[in-house]
Amino acid sequence: MGPFATPAGPKQDRLELMRATHADTEPIWVFHPDPTGEMSRRLESATAGDPMLDVEFRAEPDAGEPGPAERHQLWAVTDPAQARGLAAVAGALPLYIADGHHRYETALFHADEAGGPDDAATRFKLMLLSAAEDPGLLVLPTHRMVRADPEMMHSAMTRLVDDGWTNENIADLAAMTARLSLPVAPGRIGFGVFTRGRYGYLEGAVVGPMIAQLAPSIAALDVGLLHEGILRPLFGIGPEVLAAGERIAYARDAAEVEARVDAGEFDIGILLRPPTLAQIQAVADAGENMPQKSTYFWPKPPSGLLMALQEPGARLDPEA
Repeated sequence: MGPFATPAGPKQDRLELMRATHADTEPIWVFHPDPTGEMSRRLESATAGDPMLDVEFRAEPDAGEPGPAERHQLWAVTDPAQARGLAAVAGALPLYIADGHHRYETALFHADEAGGPDDAATRFKLMLLSAAEDPGLLVLPTHRMVRADPEMMHSAMTRLVDDGWTNENIADLAAMTARLSLPVAPGRIGFGVFTRGRYGYLEGAVVGPMIAQLAPSIAALDVGLLHEGILRPLFGIGPEVLAAGERIAYARDAAEVEARVDAGEFDIGILLRPPTLAQIQAVADAGENMPQKSTYFWPKPPSGLLMALQEPGARLDPEA
């Protein structure tokens, strides 16, 4: 289903919420291949009329959301035959979790904890499906902010230059965004680096024993190569340091990276390209886990837009 590792804390919080409310308050978000367009055609038919809900969602200031406004529309499929047709098509598709790994794993635990028959309400989970071919499904990068002393940064840069990496001076954030929109040469990775008041773009090949041990699907990811080929050997940021969270943090907004490095909270910002849907799918198909904080799917469905009651003893008819 999903190729991401999930920490325990958020799952416990979600479990307590489900126990207290007896409700499923937000869906997991999955994507699926739709090469023939069958699912899209059925959805177009199901949403031909007016939506039952049409709202504009606007992120709170400084929330770090990548867009100023989102429009969300909701239709109810009330025709049983139409609903069964949609379910049959979806049931035959491979589904990949885009967002909601905590919610998925928590729902599995909650279902086992609550017990009951196969049609118990707690054994069902709200799900939002998006076709991988849908141009509105966006994968955005998650950038890194790192604490490192000047000697460590100088040593890392010297090592990369000695290994044949190129270092381009970049004028500002807008120019960096434009640079990251360009493709990388085959066999190389590239990322932006920001230290106080200065941008650079690094590109090169990552090699070494840790890289040779990576699964091919992980070695195809910029973020996998960054962590195992640069952050771990050159900055000493391995799994234990990542888990502690004291030397590294994450941001979706590159402007946030710039602001927090300029403020002295971190020493270096690393700006990445996003992985492609095909790369994420390849990781899942290989049975591997994506590196932590490696994607951000957008636009996300707001929590509470659709909820399902899961009162104790309640049962659902999956054929209805």
